[in-house]
Amino acid sequence: EGNSEVLIGYLGGPLSQQSIMKLLTGDLSIVLVSFVVVWVYVTLATQSVFIASMGMAQIFLCFASGFILYRIVFGSFFGTFHIMAIFLLMGIGVDDIFVLLDHFSAVVREDERLEKDLWARMSLTLKQAGSAMGVTSLTTS
Repeated sequence: EGNSEVLIGYLGGPLSQQSIMKLLTGDLSIVLVSFVVVWVYVTLATQSVFIASMGMAQIFLCFASGFILYRIVFGSFFGTFHIMAIFLLMGIGVDDIFVLLDHFSAVVREDERLEKDLWARMSLTLKQAGSAMGVTSLTTS
């Protein structure tokens, strides 16, 4: 009475890719839950549903536009990295939100006249935060 269990292993090829894609697409619910958790965190941290919603929309649109561009350039290729890139984009996007808001508050501490002049405040904020956001985005990715 031997062991009646049979194990079949495979490596590489279409079966391996199909298994990986099945796992990743099955985990899309985790992606949705993580988007909601990050949205709630940003809402609580910024005390603004609008900022959190626009930030998450920015992150989603970055992924969507990148996917469309990638599909046009490279055909129908969609690999495992593309699904995992959602988390990377979410981290970079949320980091950019906090950097921008921090600089937006700091600009008024430097020059109180900017409290009433929103255009000048935003211009100076983007001038200062743009380089910081670029550096954090480059080092994160």
